[in-house]
Amino acid sequence: MQKIQKILLILFSLLFFTGCLATQQDIAGLKIEMNDMSRKVNENLQEGIKVNIKVRDEIVAEIDRLKQINAELRTNIDIQNRYINQISGKVDAGNTRFNDYKISEEHLQKINSKLEVIETKLFDILISTKVAIITKDKDIYDTARADFSRASYDLAIIGFKKIINEYPESQYFRQANYDLVVTLYTSNAWGKVIEQVDKFAEFLPPQDEFVSRIKLIKAKSLVKLEDDDRAVIIYQDIMKNYSESEDSKIAKDDLDRLRSNDLKIYEKARAYFREEEYQQAIAGFKKLIADYPESQYLKVAHFDLIVSLYMTESWQKVVEVAAQYLSSYPNEDSIPRMILIQAKSYVQLDKIDVAKELYDLIINKYPQLDEAQIAKDDLENLS
Repeated sequence: MQKIQKILLILFSLLFFTGCLATQQDIAGLKIEMNDMSRKVNENLQEGIKVNIKVRDEIVAEIDRLKQINAELRTNIDIQNRYINQISGKVDAGNTRFNDYKISEEHLQKINSKLEVIETKLFDILISTKVAIITKDKDIYDTARADFSRASYDLAIIGFKKIINEYPESQYFRQANYDLVVTLYTSNAWGKVIEQVDKFAEFLPPQDEFVSRIKLIKAKSLVKLEDDDRAVIIYQDIMKNYSESEDSKIAKDDLDRLRSNDLKIYEKARAYFREEEYQQAIAGFKKLIADYPESQYLKVAHFDLIVSLYMTESWQKVVEVAAQYLSSYPNEDSIPRMILIQAKSYVQLDKIDVAKELYDLIINKYPQLDEAQIAKDDLENLS
């Protein structure tokens, strides 16, 4: 009996051991299959990422090509409009037909808007494709940051905007707003920088670390847009309210450079003058006179302003500004020329008696100068 029990026990143990061994073999087999599946998934994922990056690169290249075409179009339009201005100035002032051929800023904005729509649709295609599983806010944010690092600013902008518009409760919302400001600035979209800073600032507390930074970026953008007056106000605000910050030091340096910018303003105004774009030239000369009263270019800017006003037939302004010039610089060699310009303007204002007095002044006081001969000729024509 005991022998039978021992035999049964041995048989049962063998069966149990065999079952356990089979189970262990099955588990090992499953592990191998799972590892193999994981490897294949990773390979497919890596291949998908490569395909996605290639597609993204192709889209970035296409967007850059579109923007280059747009930039070339804008340049050609500027040349065309400037040429039309020059032609219009040489014909009857009442002839406005030339303006019909101008392309306005509104048309250019429409082109830019269409380009943005194309970019948005391309990005939506990317994030909906099977090889680019970008469904979470973190995925979108990381992708946008990667695009920024690769200098794919257009795609980065769209990614940051997606976080802002679709994930307002995301932990990346605040950072995405700041990154969008930086990306817009890096891509030279100065006007859009200002818009985004204003939106971002609405929900930031005054002492938030981002406040002084985005204000600084806004001020720099305003300088790029040649809106120095608003930039100065923001720089001063940063220096006053964030005096201990690094941004305050940068604001001070920028402000110092801005205040020594008189030569740049004068040269730009002179360039407008040479291109016969007198209204822009007048604005530049006026800015230099108003903002830089100690500038070494003040006197010549004053003179050029009067000549620009004369070229635009602003006769009353000419005589007023010329009077200021004569009072400020009574001993300058340019005085005879300035009196002559003033006399000619009075003729246009039909103040002949005043004009004759000025012509006589030139003839009697500066008889050896060319201006005296011009004054004699003008007097004869008035007789």
